[in-house]
Amino acid sequence: MKSSSLKDRQSRRNVLVIGGLLISLSLTSALLLALAPTPLLPEPRSLMVLDSTTTLDQLFDTQSPIQPNRWQYIYIHHSKTRRTDTAPAGDHFLITGATDSADGQVEIRVDPRWTYQKAMEGARSAPDTISICLVGDFDQSPPSEMQLRRLEQLTQALQRRLSIPGKNVITSDRQNSASGLGRRFPAARLRESLLP
Repeated sequence: MKSSSLKDRQSRRNVLVIGGLLISLSLTSALLLALAPTPLLPEPRSLMVLDSTTTLDQLFDTQSPIQPNRWQYIYIHHSKTRRTDTAPAGDHFLITGATDSADGQVEIRVDPRWTYQKAMEGARSAPDTISICLVGDFDQSPPSEMQLRRLEQLTQALQRRLSIPGKNVITSDRQNSASGLGRRFPAARLRESLLP
């Protein structure tokens, strides 16, 4: 009789311990979800396919209308990082690398600064300059062929639509700096692809 009573108490104690543990884990999860910070900026739009004129036209469907002569220059640089989530913020456009997507797709991401026609932030900014960042460290390895094609498409679309001459597309050959393009970037190819 004593042994069955002892077993009943141990069984109840086990149920109480497991129940208490499950309740505390559930409460902790709910508290962590409630305290999770909200994003600083809205999620950027992502343009997956840029081979058609219709898709490129989406770039110019902005919340704030694009004013004539608003944009005079295009500035292109690399992130000096391998992944998009560690790339510096503040650019109008971000061209991802294949490692950022499960299917290896390279995307052009449009920042809310472009959507609202705001100047980029930071020391390297100018109020009349569109900033394009390619994700990668091109001091270590060159950009992918797809990244280069996306860059050429985007740059040409901006030049054509905003009447920005090729001489106003700015790059820097600063090595080991995120404000440059890196020593392994094919700068001559980019220059050849620009509209006059």
